[in-house]
Amino acid sequence: MILIGKRPGRLGNGLNLFAHFIAFSVQHDCPLANPAFFEYAHLFEGTYRSGLACRFPAKPASMVPAPWVRNVSYRGLHVVLASLNDTGMVRWPLRIHSIDLTKDCDLESDDFLRRVREGNLVVRGYRFRCPNLVRRHINVIRDFFRPIEIYRRQIDASLQVARDGCDVLIGTHIRQTDYQKFMNGDWFYPVARYHAWMRDLANQFPGQRVRFLVCSDGKLSADDFPDVDVTINRGSPVVDMYSLAGCDYLIGPPSSFSGWASMYGDVPLRVLHPHDRHIGRNEFRVSGDVDFAPTTAAA
Repeated sequence: MILIGKRPGRLGNGLNLFAHFIAFSVQHDCPLANPAFFEYAHLFEGTYRSGLACRFPAKPASMVPAPWVRNVSYRGLHVVLASLNDTGMVRWPLRIHSIDLTKDCDLESDDFLRRVREGNLVVRGYRFRCPNLVRRHINVIRDFFRPIEIYRRQIDASLQVARDGCDVLIGTHIRQTDYQKFMNGDWFYPVARYHAWMRDLANQFPGQRVRFLVCSDGKLSADDFPDVDVTINRGSPVVDMYSLAGCDYLIGPPSSFSGWASMYGDVPLRVLHPHDRHIGRNEFRVSGDVDFAPTTAAA
């Protein structure tokens, strides 16, 4: 089996990494556990009742006595793996091979497949990828990461309000807090700049009522966007992310948060870069492998 032993950032990065390994798991019939995702396990159907292990395929597991984990220690790996033994997921004796990577690792490479066949494999890092398998098994990934009912109701209510009276709904992800320092602030854009992009884009839908659903970690109001029809989402991160997934178009800075929304909802996304002055309607693309954040992003 494979065990993911380190959380690569926040929700977007965690979903991204997990999705690639789920695609690998389906393709190669290899059991997977991701205890580093436990902080978000209560949000999704596939992980809600899987305990600390956050297993795929999803089955109930014994709970290890800890509220959540971000990084799993070597001793903790034995505890987690031992808790899975009664399910037949772990091959004994308990040999652990570890891969700790910051550079790209192709999950379909001969080297990685060889390591998996050698025994239980622990991986730490973010750059594990198999985009072709993600596209092949996208429906399995979507089902696994379907929000639980209480959040689905909030998401549906958010989209119902946002769509009332408009023809085109454009999700707008405005990253304000951590992006002020991350990447030396290269991807931190003032609200006035988002406003200019939004006005430019709205003018490209003549005769249609365009509204922007704004999701942000900053404190924004409709007054920040004069002459633009906006609704400000004030939900939790998962409600914001999946509300964006229900829009017709998406715009936002480089981030796996909006990348996941694009992939999950099959929504065309235009990533905003520092040099951009104009956004064309023909420049939107659905995220293919939910990978818009660099290795060190806390997306």
